[in-house]
Amino acid sequence: MHAPASDVPDGLTVVGSYASFDAANERALVVLSMRMSYRMLHAEGRYLLCVDDAVAAPVREQLERFERENAHWPPRAPAAPPSRPAALGLWIYSVVLVTVFAAQRLWPALEDFGMNNAQAVMQHGQVWRCFTALLLHADIGHLAGNLVSGLCLIWLVVQVFGNRLGWLLVILSGVIGNAFCAWLYAPEAYRSLGASTAIFGALGLLVGHALAVGFSPEGWRRLRSRLVPLAAGLTVLVMTGTEGESTDIIAHCAGFTAGILLGVAARLLARSEPPARPASPGEPPPPPESP
Repeated sequence: MHAPASDVPDGLTVVGSYASFDAANERALVVLSMRMSYRMLHAEGRYLLCVDDAVAAPVREQLERFERENAHWPPRAPAAPPSRPAALGLWIYSVVLVTVFAAQRLWPALEDFGMNNAQAVMQHGQVWRCFTALLLHADIGHLAGNLVSGLCLIWLVVQVFGNRLGWLLVILSGVIGNAFCAWLYAPEAYRSLGASTAIFGALGLLVGHALAVGFSPEGWRRLRSRLVPLAAGLTVLVMTGTEGESTDIIAHCAGFTAGILLGVAARLLARSEPPARPASPGEPPPPPESP
C-alpha cells in the first residue's frame, strides 16, 4: 500500500490507497454503507483507508465490487458532430435577398410572377408562390428591415436547432404562413411578399423551443413558467410586426404561429430520440480512470 507499517495503528488494516482525498472519501462511503467504521490516514502523498482487522476481508470484497461496477463510469459523451459556421448560411441569405431585389428592379414582372397570390395558389395550384414570395421585397426599406431582423433571429435559431434543421424550420414556417394566408383570403385578390413571414416564424421557433424545454409530467403544474416565453414572443410580435400601413399582420401572425408549432414539435422529437448505441461486445471499453 506504499505506506510504512509504523504509520498504521495496531488493529487496523489498510484496504485502499488513493491519490486524492475525493477518491478515498468516495470509497469510505462504501464502508459506511456496510455500517462499519473507518479511519483515513495520509502518508507519503497517499490517502489510506483503514478498517478494523476483523472486517478487512468483507470490506475489501465490497470495494472490489464497487470498482468493477464503476469501472466505466461516468460514460463518455458521444462526440458532437462538427457544425458548420452559421455565418455561411446568413451570408448566403443576405446575398440571395439582395440579388433577387436587384433582379426585381431589372425585371418588374418578376414581382408579379413570384409574390403570394391567394387566387393563383388556391385556384391555379401555384403553391410555389408560398416560397418565392419570401425572396421578394417592395422597396429598399422593406429589404433592409428584413435583412437586419432576419440575420439576428435566424442566427439565434441555428444556435438552438443547428444549421440544417434551423434553416429548414425557418423556411417551412414562412411557407406554411403564406399558404395559410392564401387559404384564408381565397378567393379574394390577396397578394403579399417579403421574408418577414419567415422571420416571424424564426421568432416563433425560439418561443416554441422554450415552451417545449420544460415539458414534463409535472410541467402543466408550472403553467406560469410555460407562458413566459410565449408572452415575450407575443410582445415582440406586437411591437415589431403590427406597425406600418402596408404591414401584413395576418402573415406575421401566421408565420409566428407556424414557428411555435414547428419549434415545439422539433424539440419534443429530439427529446424522444433513442439513446446512443452502447458499445458492442467486440469493442474494447474505454480505459478506466485510475483513482
